[in-house]
Amino acid sequence: MRAFLSITLLSLLTPLASTHAARYVDQELKFIYQVYAPTWDFYDSAWALEAELQRWHSDTLGYALVGGLQEWTPARRPSEILRFSETLVVRRNFAYIPIGAHVLYRPIVNEYLSLTFAAGGRFAVGATTATADVSVDTSEGVNRIRAGGMDVGTSFMLSLAADLEWHCTEDTYLFGGVGYQQDLLPGEIAFAGSKFGDNELSAPFFRIGVIIDM
Repeated sequence: MRAFLSITLLSLLTPLASTHAARYVDQELKFIYQVYAPTWDFYDSAWALEAELQRWHSDTLGYALVGGLQEWTPARRPSEILRFSETLVVRRNFAYIPIGAHVLYRPIVNEYLSLTFAAGGRFAVGATTATADVSVDTSEGVNRIRAGGMDVGTSFMLSLAADLEWHCTEDTYLFGGVGYQQDLLPGEIAFAGSKFGDNELSAPFFRIGVIIDM
């Protein structure tokens, strides 16, 4: 009886082990389209195109190097984030270049689906100067308009994500996932050379994309 149970258990575990090992490759290239829901009302929306070079040390543990482009759209309505009675209208989107690294953990792998978690840090380097108009309500009730350039500094953020990956061809996976990025060291926003606030890029996100085994 004990021998029978041992043989049965081995026969059940062998397919799982083979499908798990079949996913393991040294390198993968991951292309990501990501949509954010900004938590700061200065921004209406944001999206990103990113690429990850993933290196796996085993079938469950690895790391990734990340780079890409993000675009954040300021609110078109006046955003009351300045001091006193000043209001601000930004005339151009902000572009950022994200650069970072993630630790990867893949606890679930079978013939068709995989689940991967990613956690790491990244810099978001401001890549554009926007044009903005500022109106000021004076004590006499007269609006005075100023126009100038708006610059954003470099932020450092923590990023967490979970992706469900579907094996669609021998070397290709499609995936969808969710995550959150949290500001740790927010950059500064400056208008006409003067700082008026921290640039808050914290946001939940949804993402889709493709993974290619290399």
